[in-house]
Amino acid sequence: MIIVQDTREQAGKKEHILSYLSEHGIRVVRSKLFCGDWTRLDKQDVCIDTKTIGLQEVYGNLIGKQHKRFIDECTRAHDNGIRLIVLVEEEEINSVDEVHTWRNLRRDRWFRLYAMHQKGYALDRKIAPKPPASSDVLEKAMKTVAEKYGVEWRFCKKTETGAQIVGILEGKE
Repeated sequence: MIIVQDTREQAGKKEHILSYLSEHGIRVVRSKLFCGDWTRLDKQDVCIDTKTIGLQEVYGNLIGKQHKRFIDECTRAHDNGIRLIVLVEEEEINSVDEVHTWRNLRRDRWFRLYAMHQKGYALDRKIAPKPPASSDVLEKAMKTVAEKYGVEWRFCKKTETGAQIVGILEGKE
């Protein structure tokens, strides 16, 4: 099997995946992909989008500044019959149904800064008028994207990502 890695991937960001593939004799070629980060060269009806920064990255894709780009990618996959699997590296979360338990550190920081501001402390930075969305909101957004575009959300530990990619692309999921 030859796996294609999207050329828009940042160098060094996926070294743990590339190392796994190399150690298992799987050849990787780089090319611009229609959607996702990884697919098979000979069968591109399944694409995998990896989120190596975990749910913080998913948050940016669904609620943050990357929303339009990510939804456009989901739409392209859906409209062209491509199965898009988003593989999220998270140590404690195993399914979308557990996302509400995720702790958004940016949200925690907002509440700490807000409390300091309310107590009259001068802050060297402006804080946003409202806090980042909760993990409940993120879970709902992920479920909506799954329902609307057929996106499959999967979770794994960082040490398992390479094996998960191979298993999915070999059809052994």
